[in-house]
Amino acid sequence: MEQRISYLTLGVRNLKESENFYSNLLGWEKTEESTGNIIFYKLNGIILALYPVAALASDAETVPGARCFSNFTISYNTRTKDEVDKLIKKLEKKKVKVVREPETVFWGGYRGYISDPNGFMIEIVYNPKAELDERGNIL
Repeated sequence: MEQRISYLTLGVRNLKESENFYSNLLGWEKTEESTGNIIFYKLNGIILALYPVAALASDAETVPGARCFSNFTISYNTRTKDEVDKLIKKLEKKKVKVVREPETVFWGGYRGYISDPNGFMIEIVYNPKAELDERGNIL
């Protein structure tokens, strides 16, 4: 198996609310493949999909909240520490829920957390050890 992830699918409670968060509050563009049942965002080499949680659980032959549906975070790496502060302040003005204010962390980085409408945590982080190319891909 090659070392990569192609799709990251979030099981969401309300597809329209989640679409509004990612499209309007974060400013991300949906792909043409998006439908009324599933939303896709092309990121740097992977696709983020938003899919109703009950449909996703059914697809995986499980139920929402089952042990195999675990929590995780999504990380958005920035190029500078200052960019973390600016981005979180900008999102906060758009009424995005800030879960944790930016702070220096023990491993040398700087980060804060926001939450999408489903409670998925998005870490806005500057990692001095993760160099980014011009498109934001980690080198």
